[in-house]
Amino acid sequence: MRTPFSLVLFLSLLFALHACAQTTLEEKPSVANPRDAVPGAVAEVEWTLVRIERDVQALEPLPGSKATLRMRRDGAVGGLATINRYFGAAGLGDDGVVTWTGPMGSTQMAGPPELMEQEAAFLKALQSAARWRFEGTDLLVLESADGTVRLIFRR
Repeated sequence: MRTPFSLVLFLSLLFALHACAQTTLEEKPSVANPRDAVPGAVAEVEWTLVRIERDVQALEPLPGSKATLRMRRDGAVGGLATINRYFGAAGLGDDGVVTWTGPMGSTQMAGPPELMEQEAAFLKALQSAARWRFEGTDLLVLESADGTVRLIFRR
């Protein structure tokens, strides 16, 4: 008995999607230059977005939604962007400079329009981060080079 081509194609796509869903932060690329690693005070902590500040406007996550950031010491970056998981690689220098080593990737699930808009704003702001610092003992701030965009995370 011959297996229909469409069944083979379907099973192949299903296997590929399952493999993508099983990818973890530990399997993502890390910073190529070890000296650009993430400081221990930032690494291995799940940081939860408190708000995004763009110019003078503050955007807080919608009720019931969440965006997170987690960085490994070797520079692997990942988290929840609201609906989808994202991943990439960056370094946080002792001088406060953020160095991204390439574009981020993410899963591609759809959600309610307002959450998808929030996710797009979060990912755009995150990719614009050029500087980092702590505020107090439990807030991590990532800021664009021109200072017009800030992401504030809580430990």
